[in-house]
Amino acid sequence: MYTRHIQSLVDRLPMMPLGAGTPDPSVFEELEDAMLERLFGGALIREKTPARLCQAGLWLLAGHLEKCHEIAQSVGTPDGSLWHAIVHRGEGDFSNSIYWYRRTGEHAVYPALLAAAAPIAANDPMIARVAAQRTWNPVLFVECCRSALDGRCDADACRRIAQAEWRLLFDWCYRKATQENERENNKEEA
Repeated sequence: MYTRHIQSLVDRLPMMPLGAGTPDPSVFEELEDAMLERLFGGALIREKTPARLCQAGLWLLAGHLEKCHEIAQSVGTPDGSLWHAIVHRGEGDFSNSIYWYRRTGEHAVYPALLAAAAPIAANDPMIARVAAQRTWNPVLFVECCRSALDGRCDADACRRIAQAEWRLLFDWCYRKATQENERENNKEEA
């Protein structure tokens, strides 16, 4: 689904930690602003803003929270606000994270995130409460992550849900950035 270059980065980077983690220096040159077109494999980028948010997501996955934050805070869309919320949650700035989740509003990835959380949540009552909601409640999830960092909630389950959140949002931004290109490539292959 992704370009070869992006898939290579996603495959070699570890699962996101709940906290800030340790920045991976090996990705720095690959993710710099000047490399956006190269990052997308030379394919035409349909929309530059979601492409930059993909870049932000890769910075986040690689543990470079400040680089992700720099991009996310410059994008005044629900997608940018959601990346912004995730960054602040990773920094442990939970109230700021909640603020940005609220700014995000009801995001298109939330139904799939709720579905992804359900099987993960089975072994922890606090996370089960998040998964039992009718709609995704990011504020409850932030509280679960805070509790997990304090040892009062299943940290592995929170990490797996955070990884699902990352993947769903990254996929969403990637599709927005490349949708036309994928259609054109499919026509050429047919």
